[in-house]
Amino acid sequence: MREAGYDGPMEQSPQDLAVLQQLIDESARRASPAMRASFGLPEQSLTAAQLVRRCAGVFTAVLATTTAKGEPRCAPVGVLFHRGRLHVPTSADSNRARNLAARPALSLSLFDDAGFALIVHGSGVLVEPGHADFEALEDVQFAARGTRVSSWGRGVFIRIEADLLFSYARDPQGYPG
Repeated sequence: MREAGYDGPMEQSPQDLAVLQQLIDESARRASPAMRASFGLPEQSLTAAQLVRRCAGVFTAVLATTTAKGEPRCAPVGVLFHRGRLHVPTSADSNRARNLAARPALSLSLFDDAGFALIVHGSGVLVEPGHADFEALEDVQFAARGTRVSSWGRGVFIRIEADLLFSYARDPQGYPG
């Protein structure tokens, strides 16, 4: 959900939104018949602009990674959009960051009682201090939450390189774009 009081700019360019829209469209095309039926794809999917607006600021979702033994691990995390991609602020010392460094596959899921859902499958890449996007990501995080990942010790961001991204809205027209 959008953080109360967050009124920061949308950090997505028209090109970022076009790439995200292509991912949304391709994911709907590749979806299984069961996924298309249960999510009403593509009719009940949000557009890239609607999704970015719905998920402005920092929102909470569940991130799943796997251990060295192949065991799944999931936990609620803060997530933010920047340049059409999802990012998770975390500590480089966290289990999720260590899991992803060794096994980059991940899934992310969000749903609410208002009839919205987001499911993402892909891989995670660590964005560390010194990376070209690190300061911009910290600025987005600070605008939304008043904190910077760099104040957490060895703070990093996990950039989600999505292979599939599905959204569902009970009433897509109710979401501004």
